[in-house]
Amino acid sequence: MQVTLFEHLPQAVATLCEKMEKQEQLLNQLIKQATAPQSEQDVFLTVPEAADFLKISVPTLYGYTQKAEVPCFRKGKRLYFSKKQLIKWIEQGKKFSSKEIAEHAETYLQTIKNRV
Repeated sequence: MQVTLFEHLPQAVATLCEKMEKQEQLLNQLIKQATAPQSEQDVFLTVPEAADFLKISVPTLYGYTQKAEVPCFRKGKRLYFSKKQLIKWIEQGKKFSSKEIAEHAETYLQTIKNRV
């Protein structure tokens, strides 16, 4: 009795399906790792990278560091910048709208009235 390729076809297809499922699982894991937020791990930038991130020139960034206006780390003669801290620093410079100022004032006045 001679075995033909057709008789092995179901087993071959089953093996291929198993291998494809394993590859799909591995690919999904890699995608999750690549797209996962890096909240646990902060990214540190060099001076040129930080200047590019902030869209300012390198001399301007050095001026901010000299005046201690921008958060930075010094290791030896090198400066490093935390990307998270740079984002917070940018957000601290937010200008409030007239409506937001009025809302804050109203809230403040209400807390003072409640104390008296």
